[in-house]
Amino acid sequence: RIMSKPRKATATRAELAALLGVTPCRVTKYVEAGLPCVNHGRAKPTTCDVGACVQWLLGRRAATPPPDITEARARRMAALARLAEHEASLREGRVVDSAVARKDAFECHRIVRDAILSVPSRIGAQLAAESDATKVHVLLDGELRLALTAAAEKLIQVGDSLDRPGKDKRK
Repeated sequence: RIMSKPRKATATRAELAALLGVTPCRVTKYVEAGLPCVNHGRAKPTTCDVGACVQWLLGRRAATPPPDITEARARRMAALARLAEHEASLREGRVVDSAVARKDAFECHRIVRDAILSVPSRIGAQLAAESDATKVHVLLDGELRLALTAAAEKLIQVGDSLDRPGKDKRK
């Protein structure tokens, strides 16, 4: 039988999802983005003209530019160049690994702390016996300077041992 007036092919949201191979939730997102519908609302189920929907989706796909492979390659090359520069800086000694720097800083602080904390045990008895504030000041000043000088010399020795080729204790 030949129909004089062709029927429109319509589909509900679930039917359209099955036809397109997507979830009904995706069809709802398409409707929110402008997918043409015959009717939609809370009272009636969403009904869409299948042909119009396919045309809308094809137009949307054509409007979306394909990812620029040249731009992606440029970003990758830039990242590889930054990585190569960083590795070269590490090899040349212009930068130091953060774990090595933390370890070295801890060692330096430990040397200074030990030098300062040894002062009371060395001069505590002398200070307890001293009643003159000026003499106490001179004793403390002299011992602290002596402790800090000893710490500085030890730090120089540790630094020299780290700087010698083949003797790098940091790694």
